[in-house]
Amino acid sequence: MLKRFREEYRLKIRADECGDRVIPGRRGHLWFDGPELCLTILDGPPISAKRLKVLVGSTGSVWQGTLSRNDHGRRVQDAEVCGIRPERYREAIRLAECKARKRHPGASPEVLARATAARLKRRTATEPSQPLERADGLLEGVRYQEAASDGF
Repeated sequence: MLKRFREEYRLKIRADECGDRVIPGRRGHLWFDGPELCLTILDGPPISAKRLKVLVGSTGSVWQGTLSRNDHGRRVQDAEVCGIRPERYREAIRLAECKARKRHPGASPEVLARATAARLKRRTATEPSQPLERADGLLEGVRYQEAASDGF
């Protein structure tokens, strides 16, 4: 179920600290509890209960923690929503701020591999592996050349 969801919405999957597979976001993460999509937000900005209840309708559950302040003095709140309706999946992805994978239309895996190799080759060709020697005999990029020659 999670893989099909990931492919449809072009999202990344990773394992959390417990080893469960989640879709990470900047504000929270999405995960499946059986057939139900769930959203967990930890230390996120406060969100109205009405906005979360729209995600689940009358069938799911919504939990919100108490408001508190983080180290920077900003108000934060935890929230968990289980049983998100399929027509509200995009809104849940937006709330968790999950980043979609880039899409390369019409590109085969071989074409993408060649483009990546060419990009790496260009990048390493422009970066010198050794400091360049200048006309006056000093090495460019090496600081305190005089101090090193004085024994410091």
